[in-house]
Amino acid sequence: MSRAIAVDWTSLERVLLRLTDADIRRFASRHSDETFYGFAFDCNSKYGEIGLCLNTNRALRAQRKAPDPNAAFWAALDKKLNLGEKPNSPRDASTPQRRRSPNLRWSIGDWQYQGFNSKEFGQEWRRFHSRVLKRCMMEEEDEDTFMTSTQARFMEAVCRVLVRLERKGAFEAFNQTRDLNPRPTDGHVSELNGDGKIVHSGTVPLCSCEARPRR
Repeated sequence: MSRAIAVDWTSLERVLLRLTDADIRRFASRHSDETFYGFAFDCNSKYGEIGLCLNTNRALRAQRKAPDPNAAFWAALDKKLNLGEKPNSPRDASTPQRRRSPNLRWSIGDWQYQGFNSKEFGQEWRRFHSRVLKRCMMEEEDEDTFMTSTQARFMEAVCRVLVRLERKGAFEAFNQTRDLNPRPTDGHVSELNGDGKIVHSGTVPLCSCEARPRR
């Protein structure tokens, strides 16, 4: 691997911690009248991209009441697979409206505040984004995880930063629910231990890592 595109992972974690902490404080000062239940790093590990995201229970309730934009697709699929409701039977969990609800809380694409990164964040992060992208383009994906070694290393670094943000009290800058849950997402599922190390991983959609709040 060329030294020209080596990634300084220690520096990446240090910069991500500093930039995120600053942007959280900046955002919190402008949204002091809102209470948040979740913070997420929305990551594209293949491109080294990270978006800062937040959502409130108030926004979540509104999202759950909103019509499912994919309702027609789910209805057509249910009909094709003969999964629709039977006469005089309770509503089945496979129907469009019920199918949409369970994961909506952590459906980052539906959150109210997506990618609230500052211009300063983007300018300083550009060098890491570029190097991660170039390394991934030179690597083969693992057949089991569908990730390159750089992608896996990138997500491990992001998970550690998330734990450090929580430990230093960064999320106390904004109003939060008692069960505030920060997590990074990248289309994979992983679990962290107390040191921010991934101890379990899989390839199901929605969440990559979860840093559970300390009790």
